[in-house]
Amino acid sequence: MSSTQRSEQSNRFIKSYVSVETDLRQFIEQYEFALRRKVEEENKMNFNDKNKPLKWDNLILFEVVYHKVYTNKKFQEIKDEVYGCINTNVETLPTSRGFVKRFKATSILTDPFWKEEQRSFDVKIDTLTGDYACGCKKFEFEGILCRHIMKCLAVLNVKAIPDKYILDRWRKDLVRGYENIRVGYYDPIESERVRRSLELTVRNDYIVRLAMQDEEARAIYLEKTNDLIKALDAHAGIETVDSFVEGAVSTRVWGRRRLQREEHVGRPRQEDADVQDPPDKRGNGR
Repeated sequence: MSSTQRSEQSNRFIKSYVSVETDLRQFIEQYEFALRRKVEEENKMNFNDKNKPLKWDNLILFEVVYHKVYTNKKFQEIKDEVYGCINTNVETLPTSRGFVKRFKATSILTDPFWKEEQRSFDVKIDTLTGDYACGCKKFEFEGILCRHIMKCLAVLNVKAIPDKYILDRWRKDLVRGYENIRVGYYDPIESERVRRSLELTVRNDYIVRLAMQDEEARAIYLEKTNDLIKALDAHAGIETVDSFVEGAVSTRVWGRRRLQREEHVGRPRQEDADVQDPPDKRGNGR
């Protein structure tokens, strides 16, 4: 048997289970077995992403935000960019006007270590709309913010990341459409996350059918779902703000607000408390 033209990665995967001497019946059995193994590996990665996240630094905004939503593999790339900020210097350009800030970011490349090289990129930060652009085009090609933008945002003391810079492709809290398809080697009910998603989907479909009866039911649905969205956004750490500064359109941003426990929010500081010296517990010595 022979396969049609595929990518080299797909060919390597298929050839690890079948060969040119495989007949049609064996091919179907082996192909199903290969797909079952892929499903098992994906389920294992989903479990590790959810229950065994990588370590993050609570003081770094990008690690706080992305560790909650991105897979471990993609979050490691974020951590690499954060680490690269150490060797990145930024300089404010005189072309900055109003809400649009322009920088020249210079990165010192230390890989390989014997060939130190410097590269500079122009960075544009629009604090009014939350639009970021860098000459390296890392977000456009790889889907993550580059170290140059991260460094500039740190200089501007930005406290949140717009929702448009968190792509669904890398998120670990979403259930993909193909995960709901039942096949011979995979049952969606066996996955806890898919089972929860199906349960919520059935409930939402029922509510939507009720809301379609008349305009009054539709108005009730919109009012209650708006309150529900706000509550779930607050739980996930998402805020809807007018902008990063006053006067811009509304935007959804991710911040670190949820990391602070509710019982500690608004707690008064005990500045007038009596400060006493610690007790003297020194021994007599020898």
